[in-house]
Amino acid sequence: MAKSFDNGKTWQKFSGNPILPTEPEDLDVTGWRDPFVSSWPSMATALGLNPEETLFGIISGGIRDVTPTTFLYTIDINDLTKWTYVGPLVNFGLNMRPSKWSGDLGRNWEVTNFLTLKDEANSLISRDILVMGTEGCLPSAISPASTENEESLGPSRPIRGQLWMSGSLKSNGSPSSPACSPVQMQYGFGGHLDHGCLYAANSFFDPKTSKHIVWGWITEEDLCDDLRHKQGWSGLLSLPREIRLQTINNVVRACVSDLKDITSIECEADSRCTYTVRTLASEPVQSVIEKLRQKARFHQTKVSSPLSREDSCDLAFTADDVQTTAWELDCSFRMSKRCRNIGIQLIHSKGKSYSKAITWFQFYYFFYKGTTRKERHTDLD
Repeated sequence: MAKSFDNGKTWQKFSGNPILPTEPEDLDVTGWRDPFVSSWPSMATALGLNPEETLFGIISGGIRDVTPTTFLYTIDINDLTKWTYVGPLVNFGLNMRPSKWSGDLGRNWEVTNFLTLKDEANSLISRDILVMGTEGCLPSAISPASTENEESLGPSRPIRGQLWMSGSLKSNGSPSSPACSPVQMQYGFGGHLDHGCLYAANSFFDPKTSKHIVWGWITEEDLCDDLRHKQGWSGLLSLPREIRLQTINNVVRACVSDLKDITSIECEADSRCTYTVRTLASEPVQSVIEKLRQKARFHQTKVSSPLSREDSCDLAFTADDVQTTAWELDCSFRMSKRCRNIGIQLIHSKGKSYSKAITWFQFYYFFYKGTTRKERHTDLD
């Protein structure tokens, strides 16, 4: 812990560090790092504590050969050195894979965040969310593309995921060991926060805008040493993103899949024989985007040597098409029912051999189709 007495300009380390010297006793952990501290009213209520007087801290990791998890602590709001161990926040086993929509929850977690998001249309409805980096994933569960082409991950790129999940808090009574917890989160629905090389996402609540802001680490672990040393740096922080609980009403069906099979959404039937769908939405903070675009010049460019639709769906453009070092790519895709994967390959540089930093975006986005009925309904895919 460190303290500041000049509004954050300078900091002094606490003389009693470390306030948590080691992991809980009698636990064989796979990791124990990345503390995250915040208020969590729904967890306080579940534990019978006063939400106004309790902070919670979690430390990411896992229990060896048992489950990935985060270790939950209560923190005295008047003395931040006093952390009391509660138990593991989740326990659903190794490499849990709800479906192709939700990724692989791995064997060890990093940089886990917890937050509560309110429904956009009804503030009385909220969902508890975890955002976590998952290590020890199985290759076939990273993305649908990886089942066919393992090179889609790129050389030396770690097999891991940047996921999120929503769950309910379930009381387990009095714990009997450090591996048990009086309250644990049960998996509800979840998905990928990012399909590319963004990792170690960390969030905070911005009181000025009342939005939850998340930053990520854009990794370059698959960039070869020669190029990394030549550029003089490796990796950077992402643009800030806003995450929110998105609600879509009057959903009729999915274009291809059964709605109940899509585990990255919460699906509720309503009285009109349609569905209310909720999921986590993520987009760049618009005020930042507008600032970056202020002096931008807009022009359209055609891709280089596009292939015919009969031969392939692959299109390519090079630095000669863009002619700038800072650019924004806006793509529109139209998919047939036979389409299995949609992706974008980002190649670092030209040369005798390409360093393939490949980023896949599986477009499980929402496409809207109006109906002839007065009440607007929605097709979802």
